[in-house]
Amino acid sequence: MQIMEIKFDQGTYLVNVKSEIRSSKELVSELQKNFGMVWDSRVQLFRVLANKKTDFIKYLESIDIKIKIIVNPKKINFIQFNNNLKWNSEIQLRDYQKDAALNWIKNNNRGIVILPTGA
Repeated sequence: MQIMEIKFDQGTYLVNVKSEIRSSKELVSELQKNFGMVWDSRVQLFRVLANKKTDFIKYLESIDIKIKIIVNPKKINFIQFNNNLKWNSEIQLRDYQKDAALNWIKNNNRGIVILPTGA
């Protein structure tokens, strides 16, 4: 099984297409056509819009390419959840914040969460 790495960056996902996959020009062309994947010469990686992530990953997994999502912990400032949807943080959320986060998770981490930031 081949592995492809993706990492969130400025509203898109950087896609590290390994050389053995990149040599399949047919696959790269298909990803560009169906998911809008584009080459970013500034970082020497492909990019896919964040709203295409779920379908992009499902497609790659359907053709036996595993996805590894790279996370930069220094840039994460949101609450982590474990598989039981219990909070792994000391931060106390308000009820409406918990509801918003749980609904987002139930929707396969898709959607937009809009909450007030406070004063």
